[in-house]
Amino acid sequence: MGGFYGSTHIRMDSNQPVKQVLSELAVKERFKCYLAPPINGWVAIYNDGHGQVLIGDILANYFPQDILTVLVHDDDVFCYWYFKDGKLLDHYNSCPEYFGEKLSKKKLEKCKAHPEVFKDILADPKQFSSLQRVLNPEKKEYTVNLPQDVMQQQVKFAALSKAVQEFANNPAAIMKFLNEQNLPPNEKLKEFMLPLVKQGKTEEEIRDEVAKHPELMTSFITTLLTRFVEQKQKDLDQHPPQKLPNKVESYMGSEFLFASEQMVQFTDLFGIKNTLTSYEYIEQGETENIERFSDFIKIPE
Repeated sequence: MGGFYGSTHIRMDSNQPVKQVLSELAVKERFKCYLAPPINGWVAIYNDGHGQVLIGDILANYFPQDILTVLVHDDDVFCYWYFKDGKLLDHYNSCPEYFGEKLSKKKLEKCKAHPEVFKDILADPKQFSSLQRVLNPEKKEYTVNLPQDVMQQQVKFAALSKAVQEFANNPAAIMKFLNEQNLPPNEKLKEFMLPLVKQGKTEEEIRDEVAKHPELMTSFITTLLTRFVEQKQKDLDQHPPQKLPNKVESYMGSEFLFASEQMVQFTDLFGIKNTLTSYEYIEQGETENIERFSDFIKIPE
């Protein structure tokens, strides 16, 4: 699993006004956070939930200054929201369809960056071209070498999956396997079926009644499939699939292998520090690389 990072940064030289507002908001909105001292003219807030819940829009109601919320989700997605004078000026999502939702062209367009809105707040105005590059990363070809042992495991797994699927859809194979394995009877199922038999229900009627209560079969089916998988794995170990050569796969992706790389390069252009962390990581004691951590304030205190 990748990293989850999230923080909000307000462009000001003192964190005291922010502390006063956060002390009230944290109680009202039911969140916890760390407030950093001003560094390079930016005050940072790290709210709980790895900063994945947006608070920049709330703070924009209190502060007209530049407010920038950045987050990384599972090191796959980088997002930001930029507010000024209480309004959202820009929003960016590096992978807007990450969660499987197909978006319209209009919605996809709204997720694209507009670097020009940041011209006046760059730490170095000459770095605008760098900002454009970071927010419009080039596609890059990556290659992955799959060694022979990895390929062998993939083939075995595929063979096992196919065998389980075929077994589950073959009643004759299931009955044969049951007879061979001598599995213990399902007592709960027997107790359920006995009254039905006494009532003179047909085999089909009993099967229909059992189908209405899948919990009766869960334990039995689990035991059955576990035994089958164990047996099939032994067979594959004794008679492994044909050996395969090493394989090289290639795919196209962003020049940023990890979303956190893109976030750090983006925030560095504004002089914003300490973005590669979150409330939870701080709580776990991961503070060694956090600049001026001794001056951080926990809210509520």
